[in-house]
Amino acid sequence: MAEAYHIAGKIDSSEFFYKKFLNDASKKQFLRPKAERGIEMCAVARELMANPVEAKIQNIGAPINSPYAEYSPIVAYDENTLYFTSRRYRMDGSNENKVEAQTGMYYEDMYVIFRSISGSWMEPELLNINVADQHSSVVSMSPDGRRIYIYKTFSGNGNIYESEFILGTGWTFPELVGSNVNSDANEFFATITADEQRLYFVSDCDGGFGGKDIWYSQKLPNGEWGKAINMGEPINTAGDEDAPFLHPDGKTMYFSSNGHRSMGGYDIFYSQLENDGWREPTNLGYPINTTDDDHSYISTPDGNRAYYSSKGANTIGSTDIYVVEYETEEETRPDVDLSVFALLKGWVFPAPSESLHADLKITITDIKTNEMKGQTRPVERNGSFVFIIPAGNSYDVNLSLGNKSIYKERIDIAEGKVYQEMSREIFLAPSNSKTPAYAIDDNILGNILKWKLSFKDESQLIPLGSMVYLLDQKGKVIDSSHVSKDGYFEYFKLEADKPYILRPSLSKEIDGEILLSAINGESNSNVPEMINIKNTFYNKGFEPSIEKKPVPDNQIVKKTEAIVKKTTPPFAEKPLKSKSKAINDQQGELIIYFENNVASEIPADQIDKMATSIKLAIEDNPNTKITLMGSASHLPTNRSGGNIELAQLRLKYGKAALVKALKKQGLDFNKISTIDEQFLLSGPKPEEKEEYNKARFSDYQYFKLILN
Repeated sequence: MAEAYHIAGKIDSSEFFYKKFLNDASKKQFLRPKAERGIEMCAVARELMANPVEAKIQNIGAPINSPYAEYSPIVAYDENTLYFTSRRYRMDGSNENKVEAQTGMYYEDMYVIFRSISGSWMEPELLNINVADQHSSVVSMSPDGRRIYIYKTFSGNGNIYESEFILGTGWTFPELVGSNVNSDANEFFATITADEQRLYFVSDCDGGFGGKDIWYSQKLPNGEWGKAINMGEPINTAGDEDAPFLHPDGKTMYFSSNGHRSMGGYDIFYSQLENDGWREPTNLGYPINTTDDDHSYISTPDGNRAYYSSKGANTIGSTDIYVVEYETEEETRPDVDLSVFALLKGWVFPAPSESLHADLKITITDIKTNEMKGQTRPVERNGSFVFIIPAGNSYDVNLSLGNKSIYKERIDIAEGKVYQEMSREIFLAPSNSKTPAYAIDDNILGNILKWKLSFKDESQLIPLGSMVYLLDQKGKVIDSSHVSKDGYFEYFKLEADKPYILRPSLSKEIDGEILLSAINGESNSNVPEMINIKNTFYNKGFEPSIEKKPVPDNQIVKKTEAIVKKTTPPFAEKPLKSKSKAINDQQGELIIYFENNVASEIPADQIDKMATSIKLAIEDNPNTKITLMGSASHLPTNRSGGNIELAQLRLKYGKAALVKALKKQGLDFNKISTIDEQFLLSGPKPEEKEEYNKARFSDYQYFKLILN
């Protein structure tokens, strides 16, 4: 009764029944410690509810939340991608009769949802690696969004797995994180730091303080995770600590606990790292925390907003995902260090009627040290990307297709400046364009004078890839600007008493009236606050030569063009010199060969042959041993991880394509137990200048299937 009143937030009644239980129960009653703890929580709840936090808390609503339980939100730094765990009924009905015996609920499934260009959430998508009759819960993701960490159980033991997203293929089969993380005990949660050098995880293994504790492991030079270390006091208690999240400043940790000064169940806390260690955790306060479980708090980089899951009073299901937005500088908020990093985010838009290429990637490189600080691929569903970059240096941002650069720019991240956020919208040009890519700098457009195009009908959007030309009264082009996804473009300063023409050149024909706004317009502008532009200004073919204005060296270029000039943009690499050997009955091998530096181009016909061979072999002998092998030659490569990385990637991409091909043939790769995976360097070492004679090394660059 006391617990029921406690969860309902009726603190006085809860405390009354806790005390009545202690008065009436035997001195040896095993629930006495729980009742005493309940009284402590009631006191904390009374204190926090009397001093609520000034914050706006909103149920994120549909289509993310449903009548079923949703929890464990994992949000990309740009807030355009959100992963979550749900126990909902699948849209395709594939889990209709798959319920957990103990609870009668559907098993946990992992979903992802993306924001559209207009900022609204699309429909959730079920990840391709869920199993209908097993729990699979997404717990965190890497900073670039290309890898997720998963909690799964097997024979009653919980472990942490990881899976990587491959454009055009999907998520790879989940694999266990290293043995220094997983143990014979239960591991429940894992999260990686912004620099990807430390993994924090939750375990109830021996050597802890009691219940679930937060541990960490440092990445070793060989890429493996080092020995697990318990975070100790003041983070861990005799109760349970769970769901750690480290802010990009590297010194602020949010986590959930029922062992600290909780007002009921799990509360959300934060602690900050000082020179002498972690500070005493602070409760984030009410109404973020409630008398029920509040969990999995993920802060945005600026610290002004966060996503978390709660069993609060206004849930749609048993547990829902919420968004909190702080209205003032709350004392319960941590003072995060916003000067040590910058956020670079943006979108890559394919040319009209084209899609994003699977081998498209964005790389951030420190100009001084030539060290790669980040690499990612645009999100397949919406083209978004995001990076956390250390402050105080200059970096090259390079968009490449395969090994060919199609857009490049330099960015400077000032040291000591509080919270630098930069946005880019990169548009890929059609294959016959002389300039393969151009970019709009939304950061420049964000806080200064600007124009905006919009439809009178607000539900319509300006087509992507549109431009605006500024002409004088004689029709001569003075300047031009690309239009951002929100309709903004560069502010043209106009001299008084002079007539001008602003001519939109839309990327596709429109039907409706367009409005032109002068945002924060100057008094000397002869442009009214609002101008109606009829759709007669549709000029898709209007692309005159333009007189470019000089830009000072110390100013960011507002209209950025590709640094790498090409007469024919590299929107499709040369066809792979791929050769496939038929399976030899004696050797049992099938091989796909690659050109130098190529890893992700897997010919569909050849991978289908491999899948067919596996299926036939398994049908003939279920104990057939399957060996997958990725090989690179000693020929020099431009990859940061050298030829070893190239061999690993060939194994990874080959395996991912093979899993997909087998699925089409009705064979679940996950149910094959006799699998061996290898990657290696093979063949001769090149002599001086022999890199120009690549033919001798072609037989050692492959993805191989061996059946025994």
